[in-house]
Amino acid sequence: MTTIEVNSYLEAQEIYRIYLLRSKIESVFKFLKEVLGWEEFQVRDWESIKNIIAICFFVGGYFYEIDSELTKNATIIMICDLGGGKGKVTRHFFLQGLKKLLIAESVNKFREQHHISDELYSEMQAYAGISE
Repeated sequence: MTTIEVNSYLEAQEIYRIYLLRSKIESVFKFLKEVLGWEEFQVRDWESIKNIIAICFFVGGYFYEIDSELTKNATIIMICDLGGGKGKVTRHFFLQGLKKLLIAESVNKFREQHHISDELYSEMQAYAGISE
């Protein structure tokens, strides 16, 4: 359903094609919200918010345009494996892999900021039920 007047089969097809892009855009925003903490931004300035949204659309659109090329890229394949892909290269596994990389980076920065030794880090992992 749409409020756009449809006068031909080709117009209907184009509207349908555009609508299919919506789920791709929504998955990018879901990733930004869940993984990057996008809703936690302290930015209240309208121009900054518009810029953030524009960047998100650009990045999301770029990745979806080159989707077929990404499936052949060794780094993308590795990120998908990190995300649980087990050889499958999909948007879902790619985003899950990115999420893990971002978490690992934040842990590394935390360790550096607090000068956490390997011994203390092992203790922390033990509390989390992680063993080496």
